[in-house]
Amino acid sequence: MDAQKLPGKTPMNHRSFTFGLPLFFALAILALSPSARAHVSQSEEKLPAWEGVLERLTQSGQRVVEDGLTVGMVIGIVRGGERQVLAFGETKLDSGKAPDAESIYEIGSVSKVFTGILLADAAVRDLVKLEDNVQGLIGGDFKFKQFEDKPIQLWHLSTHTSGLPRMPGNFRPANADDPYADYTLEQMYSALQGYKLRRAPGEMYAYSNLGVGLLGNLLVQANEQSGGYGGLLKQRIAGPLGLEHTRTELTPWMIEHLVPGYDVDQNPASNWTLTTFAGAGGIRSNVNDMLSFAEACLDPDAGPLADALKLSMEVRHRDRSGTRIGLGWHAASNEKTRWHNGQTGGYHTYFAIWPEGNVGVVMLSNTTSGLMDLWADGALLLMMGHEPRELTYKQPIAVDPLVCEELVGDYKMGLLSKLSVSLRAGRMYAQMTFQPELRIYPSGPDRFFYRAVEAELVFQRDESGAVVGVNIEQGGATTKGERQ
Repeated sequence: MDAQKLPGKTPMNHRSFTFGLPLFFALAILALSPSARAHVSQSEEKLPAWEGVLERLTQSGQRVVEDGLTVGMVIGIVRGGERQVLAFGETKLDSGKAPDAESIYEIGSVSKVFTGILLADAAVRDLVKLEDNVQGLIGGDFKFKQFEDKPIQLWHLSTHTSGLPRMPGNFRPANADDPYADYTLEQMYSALQGYKLRRAPGEMYAYSNLGVGLLGNLLVQANEQSGGYGGLLKQRIAGPLGLEHTRTELTPWMIEHLVPGYDVDQNPASNWTLTTFAGAGGIRSNVNDMLSFAEACLDPDAGPLADALKLSMEVRHRDRSGTRIGLGWHAASNEKTRWHNGQTGGYHTYFAIWPEGNVGVVMLSNTTSGLMDLWADGALLLMMGHEPRELTYKQPIAVDPLVCEELVGDYKMGLLSKLSVSLRAGRMYAQMTFQPELRIYPSGPDRFFYRAVEAELVFQRDESGAVVGVNIEQGGATTKGERQ
């Protein structure tokens, strides 16, 4: 789940979080950095009218679907107890069936917010203390290789300040389509015992799926919950708040309403099975439930989890990078908002609340495009009375199929690597050695871009017009390849 910078925004910036591994296994964080510019406080009476906000979201939402950024999505907004829901695209590609507020999606790393609340809830009930030593909670013969004898505490796991890596070193999926399905708790503990911390816990923010995954399991243990993380979620949050369709295990109703996922190139993607990592990204939900969750967070005193919700939203770490984080929540807009996003193999999600304006926003999409964060964040900005930054992205152009055929072939990129370019059903694909095949999109006769990664291919021709090579442009660097 590698971090990836997204364009800066005015006046509020966030960071996006995918869950997983490089590219293919992302439970994600695609970053939107914190803004230095303050928001002007506004009373609810001075906030923009629904009509204008919904009109703009309708126009921009239709455009991102038409431009192929997502197969479908649903956005829900609540303000002062009033809800509005807009749906775009399809539940399944070419089905003609639109999603709605009951459609079920994987919410990925938004699950970390729930895990942070479960930690706060356990602390409120004196089952644990936020400062408890993680090593002592694991028990047995388990020992961390600590940094200067400074223990990892529970709150470090939820704030990504534990010093643990993003993913365990022994994470080697048997099935890339469902990468977390076979990873066990025993493997997690083995990886933790073998990892040597490089800095003191609490010192620096560094996003860790491993840390929050571990936390989820420790909370199950502290609660003596025989039903695992899913049972704990239902008992302590979903049940009390009336979230009937927020679960880790799909109920028959949820299966009926589950929309299939797609990768960024709109290829069908498998659903993920997260057991050991459930606390980091294993929850499924829908817009109706997430709006109810937002309402509970906006007015904690009106519900059964008041102390836990308020404790979870307290900012516990302020990083030199500008990151502000509570228990699972990220804070932005001078700490006026709380938010998180997430991504699994076929879904991208966004969830944010603005308590001062009594506003909550949730966006659930069944395509892995990080650009959907910027679109959903724009909805929050509009509700706050601010102008969002224009959503810009590359769009493919029409290219003569004969030109595309000329580019098909293998290109030697290094001693042991090559790039294979193919054309199928009018679509271009490129595959590096030991990497998955990815679709590429023409932005010029000999220039193509990826949607899956920030990179471009520029094909080279000799004086006669024959294709002789390709340059891969990525991150300011150029890698040259020769046609074989």
